[in-house]
Amino acid sequence: MTEKTIAFLKQRISELVFLKINCLFLLKGPHPALSLRGGGGSCCRGSSNPQRGSLLFYILLGVILFAALSYVVMNMVRSGGDYGASEQAKLQAHALVEYAQKAKITVQDMRLSGIAADDLVFLKSGDAGYTTAPHTNKVFHPNGGGLPITTFPDALAPGTLTPAASVYMTRTAIDDVGTAADDVIVSVRGVRADVCAAVNQNLVGSSTIPSTGANNHQALFITGASNLTTGVCAGCAGHGSLCVSQTGPTIYTFYSAIDPN
Repeated sequence: MTEKTIAFLKQRISELVFLKINCLFLLKGPHPALSLRGGGGSCCRGSSNPQRGSLLFYILLGVILFAALSYVVMNMVRSGGDYGASEQAKLQAHALVEYAQKAKITVQDMRLSGIAADDLVFLKSGDAGYTTAPHTNKVFHPNGGGLPITTFPDALAPGTLTPAASVYMTRTAIDDVGTAADDVIVSVRGVRADVCAAVNQNLVGSSTIPSTGANNHQALFITGASNLTTGVCAGCAGHGSLCVSQTGPTIYTFYSAIDPN
């Protein structure tokens, strides 16, 4: 049941209850605030005096219908029904893709200022060297690129990961994306499975989540020690942005090439 459907049902219930109450008032006599065009509209035709006592019944009926409808909606939301869960996953997927776009704009601005791709620094607050000047080349430093580290609490799976579920940036080559040289990659580690599927549905029109194999996301998206080749992930070839999984342990990571070579 969509929000438009719920709103429509509420509106129809309100109109029907008001119309019946209006007719009952007209049976008692003219009423300036409730009079219908033409004196006593068609809704009151065939009405008789005994209906006057039905006013309370129709008011109660309207209250009951509103309460029942509200209960159904609240129950759907609280129980994490299909509609609520899928919409939430889409919202979180949109937030991840939007962050990647923000990261891309940040890196592009830094490149346009004269900083070479190989000179970009991806240290985050808490990393050794983060507070050591100069800061101009640091993407995440306020005196550099100024890209914030967004936490995405509703997009990440519960539990603790090592390395932590967070935003990362590194250099990794992706087959069929740009040249064979490394691309600057931003990633979000530890994404929920449903959000990961929603990301891919949004980006490539399919909710399928390609696998990169066993326990290799750290090397692919954090240290950059491995490249994202077709041998590692056949479904990743040519995709500059995608959400992928690994096994042992199962982890979902969203990545985006924000400065492909």
